[in-house]
Amino acid sequence: DRALVLAPQHRQAAHHKVQSHIAFKRYGQALELASRCAAEAPGDAQAHSDRGHVLLEMRLYADAAVAYERACALEESDGHLAGLATALCKAGRVHQASAVVEKGRLRNAEYPPLWVAAGQVLAAMGDHSGAILNFDHFLAQEGNDGRVQVLKAASLMVMQAYEEASEILGQCDATEGDFTLGNLLYAGQMVADWSRLNERLPILLTHTVAGSRTYSP
Repeated sequence: DRALVLAPQHRQAAHHKVQSHIAFKRYGQALELASRCAAEAPGDAQAHSDRGHVLLEMRLYADAAVAYERACALEESDGHLAGLATALCKAGRVHQASAVVEKGRLRNAEYPPLWVAAGQVLAAMGDHSGAILNFDHFLAQEGNDGRVQVLKAASLMVMQAYEEASEILGQCDATEGDFTLGNLLYAGQMVADWSRLNERLPILLTHTVAGSRTYSP
């Protein structure tokens, strides 16, 4: 904040502030700042990438893809390509996402977020075994990441590996929100595991009333 007060055009400070807003789920503030930076510096790839990141977190996938496309048109960095691939996949443009993943791998095959993007693309194409290999590659390099664990668990559930999925989700349900709780309840049901049901179900129902995203098997 102090850097931005002293130098309002300080792009690196703005970038870090956007990331901070995202980390604390202050998406409205993050989007406002990222959009302002992109408007004031239309040739700044990072500003467009930051805007894409916020929109991705807000699940506005088509808009996120547009922002990342602008970032990549200015600078095809590893991070911008991984973000674009993820946004395209989430927006239903799976084959375009796959092409972006391949382009990213030609640049830097070992860039960790690209493995996550590749896993999501493969899962969207129905190759859940391949998706899990990509998620595992990321987790082996970067350690346990709640979001990637949830993605892996989702593929395991499609493969009917409910017990393994339930074990993974049980490690991250406290931090990953109602989407994970919904998956966890469903996986537990499939293996007749009713432990902590009385604790988890009221939380999920509370989020449903509040309008949060829930999982429907």
